[in-house]
Amino acid sequence: MSYSVSTSEFGKMSDKERAEAVRKLARGAFESSNGQPSEIDAQIDEFERLHKINSRELLELLAEDKITETDEISEWLWLLNFRRERLS
Repeated sequence: MSYSVSTSEFGKMSDKERAEAVRKLARGAFESSNGQPSEIDAQIDEFERLHKINSRELLELLAEDKITETDEISEWLWLLNFRRERLS
């Protein structure tokens, strides 16, 4: 079961409790349920499907200046970085 917290509960928490709540919420974004991909993985998969390239190809195209970083691509990159940081 994933962790959740209401806004009113969050507002009543100490700084230490808030930090722990945020950590639990972030961890929940990476956990899969019943073998399903995590929310982060699902969002990355959706970007790959929409753009018809995988994330590795995206990084190569950006490095070669063959595509420009848009707001949408920035979000994709943020998700990739967030997943990488979580796994390291």
